[in-house]
Order: sequence, then C-alpha cells, then structure tokens
Amino acid sequence: MGQSLVFFNRLVVPHLCDNHAIQVCFFMDTPQTWIIHILYRNRFIMIRRIVALILLSGLIGSLSVSAQREFTFKRLNAANGISSNYVVDLAQDKAGNIWIASESGLSRFDGSQFTQYNTSNSDITSNELNAIYYNAYDNTLWVGTQRDGLCVFDCLQQRFTHFYDANNMITNDVTNIVPATDGGLWIVHYHLGVDYYDNRK
Repeated sequence: MGQSLVFFNRLVVPHLCDNHAIQVCFFMDTPQTWIIHILYRNRFIMIRRIVALILLSGLIGSLSVSAQREFTFKRLNAANGISSNYVVDLAQDKAGNIWIASESGLSRFDGSQFTQYNTSNSDITSNELNAIYYNAYDNTLWVGTQRDGLCVFDCLQQRFTHFYDANNMITNDVTNIVPATDGGLWIVHYHLGVDYYDNRK
C-alpha cells in the first residue's frame, strides 16, 4: 500500500477488551491523517477494527512548534561596516569568518566587527567583485573580479596573489569559482569559457 508502519509497545486496555492484548499500529494514510488500527488477539481469531480517523493538523502543528528552535535575525549593512549594501557573494572560512563580496570591495565579518579589503588598503586588484570561494584545502579565499582577474587571499599569511589573462586565464572577468570533484577548481568566465586550476600542485 506504500504506507509507513510503526509498531508501538503492546498495551493492555481492560475497558476496551477484557483480557485481550492490544497492539497499536499507526498507518500514514495522508500527510495529515493517521488511521489507528487496533488488533484484538486471542487464541482463534484476529479482528482488525478501525477505531478512529484523526486529523493531525493541530497535533503535528503543536509538536512542530514546540520542537522548533528560535532564531534571531540581525540586519547588517554599510552602516555597520560592510563595504557596500549590494552584496554579490558570501563564503565562510574554517575559522568561522564570513567573507562578503560586493561591488565596492571585500569584507570579513568575525562575528562582532568588519574588516574591509579594497584597492586603497590592500593588494586586491579591484573593488568590483563577482564571486568568492573559500578553499579549505589550503585555507585560501578566491576572489573573482569583474575586469581585473582573480585574487587569491592566503588567510594565514594575510596576503593576495593575482592571476590575469596573461597567466593563461581566458579573460579577466571571473563570474564564478566552483570546486571540481577531483579537488581542483573551475574558473568560470563571463562569456568565453571555463578554466580549470589544479590547486593541489
């Protein structure tokens, strides 16, 4: 019948059936309905009787509400220290920092304050960013810019390395950075194709 069946412990209910053991089974009939079957057993016969049809919308609702965790949302914007309110991508490193790419630079949020990386205070090649990717293999943050190539930030050394089309990349306009199944990285460009980078070498 394609229904899920869960057996509960055997119960004895004298007022329903003198000395018969009663086994309670729940069949999921619809997403909101359980049909309770009570099986009366004695030596010779087994009578299956549908006792009740229960709509669980109220029951499931009360259980799910009690089981839910409460979350508090806090709005963070440029007034709090983000480079721009126009966010294009997010990533999290193994230390728990949140990296935020925007069209006005890169920001790092450590849970309490923001640190900005832009062309005026760091070696990042552009403030106009398209994508970021955290590579746990070597603890680096890969930053794809709109027209100025790829920047790789070493989270341990706190410095940038740069890749341009002069380094055999197709273009300087990197729109996405995606992990490959073999551990490498796919570098996606705006309109001319995809580069593969083996970062394990």
